[in-house]
Amino acid sequence: MLATMGARVIELSGSRDTRGRFYGGASPEIWIFAQRRDDV
Repeated sequence: MLATMGARVIELSGSRDTRGRFYGGASPEIWIFAQRRDDV
């Protein structure tokens, strides 16, 4: 979905406190860090 909007995913995290760690379905939250591409 982000790719269709011209963005790329930089990092997935399970919470703000565990940045860079994603625990799948056990994660309390999903944080997606994305960056807009310049070529779109």
